[in-house]
Amino acid sequence: MIIGDETKFAIQLRLVEFEDDEYSEYNEEIKQKWLYANYCFFLNNVKIGRYNEWTSLTFIDSYINEFLENKDKRVVDNDFFNKTNKFIFNELYNKFFNTISVDNHILRMFHLDELGESSTRDKFGIVLISNKDSQKIIIHEFDTENYYSHILELDYVENVFIKLKEFIKNSL
Repeated sequence: MIIGDETKFAIQLRLVEFEDDEYSEYNEEIKQKWLYANYCFFLNNVKIGRYNEWTSLTFIDSYINEFLENKDKRVVDNDFFNKTNKFIFNELYNKFFNTISVDNHILRMFHLDELGESSTRDKFGIVLISNKDSQKIIIHEFDTENYYSHILELDYVENVFIKLKEFIKNSL
């Protein structure tokens, strides 16, 4: 299943069923059943993440709430929005991991790789920012010095995650 448009930003997922009940238990802390999927992102027709690794949609669902609640905090001025991909990534991603004084909420404000869970974590760093007219996703492949970006219409990424949240709710 694809949620979104692969030429812009999309999530590909396929639910994974386990015969062993060890992975199917109810999670008392978040009041949900565990739900797993093969999962990855697409950005500008490029697959981001490892689809063959299964990940917990239950965790992702809890991250989506905080990500959506912080939407207005992702808005930056045009000067910052137009800086180089590497500069923006370093300010919003590397600074979080290298500075203990930075607000921990920055992780779920800007970092999309958290919403990729095991498919993207430790492989890609992904940040999202907005200005008053559009959004920019910046991806850094940790194995390389490559930084990619793509500009999208305002709220596009949030709308994809809202649809994912609806899918998760309907799958429980």
